[in-house]
Amino acid sequence: MKKLIFIFLSLLVTSACARNDDFIVAKFLGFVQDEDRLLFKRGKTRLMCKFSEVTLISEKQVAKCIKDKKDLKTFKKDQKNMIEKFIVPTQRYFIKIRAEGKNELICDISTEKSNLGLDLVRAGLAMPKNDDKEAFVKASVLAIEGEKGFFGKKYSKVSKCAFGIKDEPKSKPSEPKKEPSAEQPAPKTEEPTQNKPTIEMSINE
Repeated sequence: MKKLIFIFLSLLVTSACARNDDFIVAKFLGFVQDEDRLLFKRGKTRLMCKFSEVTLISEKQVAKCIKDKKDLKTFKKDQKNMIEKFIVPTQRYFIKIRAEGKNELICDISTEKSNLGLDLVRAGLAMPKNDDKEAFVKASVLAIEGEKGFFGKKYSKVSKCAFGIKDEPKSKPSEPKKEPSAEQPAPKTEEPTQNKPTIEMSINE
């Protein structure tokens, strides 16, 4: 039933929003954690959006990495709070509908000044879907190296597990070969022994 409602809403939005390459303004209602989606409202129509360029950690992903139910509940609470500091409920945002997914709309979400997907990557709260955009890839690397957001000490292992990020094995630096110093004397070579003639002397008393 839930899936049918989403499909019906997406059809309504498509007809109401003219063309997919136009921006619309909609009010943000909240982050739907179990499905990694953002819920907006435009008039009487509700829009269930998924970022076109970045991915957030869904509840299904993190459940594979956190087995303790209490820890999972804490993560979900922290995640919702952190994301909703960037995309604030009741605030209005620009939405460009890129495509229609199975149960959601694929969207670009922004303010007048910034791309919210890129902002979330910079904050360590999302990861780029592809590596074809340099700004997103660079932002993700800096977020991981800078231990920002979910890549801080508290959730670094969980986030890397959920996003499928593997740490590169640290290779041991090769030891430089020791060269003999100029001051070190060269090893002595033994001369081959020769059979030298011996002279025997006898003293007659």
